[in-house]
Amino acid sequence: MRRFATILATALGLLALAAPAQASFGLKGFEVRFLDEDGSPATLAGSHPFAMETFFEANTRENGAGEPEVEGDIKDLLLEQIRGLAGSATAVPRCPTVEFATIVDNFPTCADETVVGVTAVLLNNPGEALYASIYNLVPPPGAAARLGFAINAVPVTIDVGLKTSPDNNIVARIPNSPQPLTVFGAATQLWGEPADPAHDFARGSGCVAGSFASPDVKDLIVDGHLNLKQGKAAEEASQCPSEAPQNPFLTLPRACEGPLTSRWEADSWWNPGAFVSGSAPTDAFQDCEELEFNPSIGSRASTDSAATGSGLDFELSFEDPIDHSGEGLIEPDGRAQSDLKRIEVALPRGMTANPSLAEGLDVCTPADLERETLAAAAGEGCPDASKIGTVSVRTPLLDEEVKGNVFIAASDDPATAASGAENPFDSLIAFYIVLKNARNGILVKVPAKVEPDPDTGQLVTTVDDAPQVPFTHFEFHFREGVRPPLISPPGCGSFATVARLTPWARPGEVLTREASFRITRGVGGGDCPGGEAPFGPGFEAGSLSAAAGAYAPFYMRLTRADGEQDMTKLSSVLPAGVLARLAGVSRCSEEQISRSWVKTGREELASPSCPQGSRIGRTLAGAGVGSALTYVPGYLYLAGPYNGDPLSVVAVTPAVAGPFDAGTVVVRLALTVNPVSGEAEVDGSASDPIPHILKGIPLNVRDLRVFTDRPDFTLNPTSCALEETRATLWGGGTALAPLPDSPVGLSAPFRAVNCAKLGFKPQLGLQLRGDQEGQVPQAARCLHPTQARRRQPAPPRPRLSALGVHRTGPLPHDLHPRAVRRGCRPWRALPQGLGLRPRARLDAAARRTAEGAGLPQILQPQPARRRLRPARPRRPRGSGAHRLRARPSPGDRAGLPRCPRESRSRRHAGRPKGPVRQQHEHLPRKAPRPRRHARPERQVSAAPSACQGSLVQEGHAQPCAQPPPPGAVGAPPLRAEHRSQDFTLEKIFILLICCNV
Repeated sequence: MRRFATILATALGLLALAAPAQASFGLKGFEVRFLDEDGSPATLAGSHPFAMETFFEANTRENGAGEPEVEGDIKDLLLEQIRGLAGSATAVPRCPTVEFATIVDNFPTCADETVVGVTAVLLNNPGEALYASIYNLVPPPGAAARLGFAINAVPVTIDVGLKTSPDNNIVARIPNSPQPLTVFGAATQLWGEPADPAHDFARGSGCVAGSFASPDVKDLIVDGHLNLKQGKAAEEASQCPSEAPQNPFLTLPRACEGPLTSRWEADSWWNPGAFVSGSAPTDAFQDCEELEFNPSIGSRASTDSAATGSGLDFELSFEDPIDHSGEGLIEPDGRAQSDLKRIEVALPRGMTANPSLAEGLDVCTPADLERETLAAAAGEGCPDASKIGTVSVRTPLLDEEVKGNVFIAASDDPATAASGAENPFDSLIAFYIVLKNARNGILVKVPAKVEPDPDTGQLVTTVDDAPQVPFTHFEFHFREGVRPPLISPPGCGSFATVARLTPWARPGEVLTREASFRITRGVGGGDCPGGEAPFGPGFEAGSLSAAAGAYAPFYMRLTRADGEQDMTKLSSVLPAGVLARLAGVSRCSEEQISRSWVKTGREELASPSCPQGSRIGRTLAGAGVGSALTYVPGYLYLAGPYNGDPLSVVAVTPAVAGPFDAGTVVVRLALTVNPVSGEAEVDGSASDPIPHILKGIPLNVRDLRVFTDRPDFTLNPTSCALEETRATLWGGGTALAPLPDSPVGLSAPFRAVNCAKLGFKPQLGLQLRGDQEGQVPQAARCLHPTQARRRQPAPPRPRLSALGVHRTGPLPHDLHPRAVRRGCRPWRALPQGLGLRPRARLDAAARRTAEGAGLPQILQPQPARRRLRPARPRRPRGSGAHRLRARPSPGDRAGLPRCPRESRSRRHAGRPKGPVRQQHEHLPRKAPRPRRHARPERQVSAAPSACQGSLVQEGHAQPCAQPPPPGAVGAPPLRAEHRSQDFTLEKIFILLICCNV
């Protein structure tokens, strides 16, 4: 045990000693310099420097012998160059890997034309250095270029590529440096133009040995610089010329921002993965005002038809118009053009986003974009369903195009507090340009913001802080197909795309470029549209089940074609007899409606603002162009009065289409009831307009479906006569060219079926009360189906279509004042001889007669309800209360009904005994049923009236002149005899129909 404790203490002591040493691992004296031929700093932006030098030393410590030793052998070393520095992988021929691996006299057998620089490495002793030539090698997969040299016959390679994170700087990596080499430091010089004769004295294995000013290995590096010969000494040295073309290998940044920073990052073989880092500044470059910036653009739609789904091709070029080359990038004495910093592209007015794109579209989230790596297969990063286009870039710095894809970004969620959680701009529409070339190790991700104009829908796309990577040609392609992302302009002609471009060299300068394309055909390849857009909407309506008297969902569908005017307002009238059962339906309050306005679409879907009890149906809106639309569901809620109408329906549509959330659309439709026909109507004049643009996206609503599918809510009529659903739809031009609203009348036939299966056994119960002097008797307890006496639900029955009564005397004058006081409208008397018939089997002649009499809609079908049995009134002596009961009679063979007759008391002397004959002598007589307790009737004195005699003359109903009210000039005075009167059925139903009792 004591021995184990001693070993443990020794191990802990060693760890304690090693910890400080490992903590000091790193580099010191790190410098990056750009030089002209005379050794002075190169400061001209966009130029090709004579040389680029890099120097570093490793941190050291003294060992037990007092000699310096490194804190750790370098394993991985990464050097990130300043922003904007460019290198060409095609400027110099490449040395094959086999030749580089063949070492002769400590030098690879590569040709001198492949030499791009020289290096000196401090090995084993910080004061002694070994020199070597740097060769341009064939790069491995994943690197744009590879450089290599050999020290003590040990090959060392440097892989060069672009940083995959923003800025996309050049990065040089030395992975897994050889362990036999203990590196105390290194100085490297890369040549701006490797084939320049000025470098012949140091080129290759034959000349590099004599290129240094001192042959002493301790003098190869002086003050961080390679101690190479200069001037005349270099000219007199041995020359190793290159037969390669003199092309620029390095290009300085095309911007004058600064100071710039170069970074390093390294780990050691003693502690792999524990990276340390550092940086070195570089002064800003100068003379950016003289840099050229002369881009050109091109733009064309993928279709030449108007108002059609379309893709788009956009081009940006910095090429020379003659030889299609990047003039400044490939000329040794030239200066490259400024890189593009910001571009703002405005598509032509009228070319808008296509809502059809949203259906089935996925998004690329920030997490998806992070997984988009060089090794990621298609779909492992951004989903394939989020791809909306492609891009390609050409540059003379590489030997092949760099291609990529365009992915739609996630739409901003206002409920997320963190900035940039969905996309970098927190905008509704954004996309990512992802350029990927796994062979060259290039991965560039550029976000773009899309801003639609809230009034016209014109799209403006902006890319800011673009990478300072020089290119000569950029192509952007929006996809075509059944769901393209754009809609072409609605008319023929020339349409210009305008680009506003800003260079890195002069950030305050804006250059404008235009490119046009033409639309030569109309929608579907037809003739070009001229004048105002047409408007010929389609209309469908009906019940999902046509069974008469049954509850069934009612639907309505409005459609329009591509290129037609947008729908703006709607009025509609349901077929006669179609009713809605409002009992038990709650209302969506004003506060709840206001709350839905401020919610996002997803919030409204998760928590509806209106109560479920007020929901009466749903909607489905199809938006877009072409054959494939995007459908967005919504819901209908019953609400209170609106704009003077007694009721309203609120259509709440969470505008969530695919990845886009445009908020919640609330449209309120006013409901009214026709006071004459009783029909329910959607009042378009008092309703909200149908929106045609939302957050800058023209909706292009082409298919609007409305369903009232609440259970037991919509009741079919009990008449099988042919009816129709009527509607008026207004068109208001387009989002690009709005017009005054213009109405179009629409209708759809409607007919119920199976009316013959409906029963018809109505029962009439009336009770009259008139106990006070001068009071007109009031009617109560109207029509009741006989099935109401049963406890089980009664089957639906047809309502009363026509009621025929027979007048036996004039209408009492004291009825009229009360009718006027109750707000009754004058009504024509009903024709004689109709009797009681079910509307479902009413013959045509009787129906025409009933309609001619102005039969109100109040007698249309009503849902079966519990029968209210008339209460048996108390009949105190002399109270004057009467109870009449009438049942329909089968009628005679001619189909005419038997009508009740009045009877008079036989007690009064001088009065005729027996029943009084009806005016229609052709009707059969029926003896009155004797009363059990007969009592004398009070004498009624009727005043002269203009309605004496029959109300029907020559088959037409004639209006009855109403007598003056009691107390007026010419009106008979009220007498005690008026306290109780025997009213005929005709008088009672005139009161019922007139006053809607």
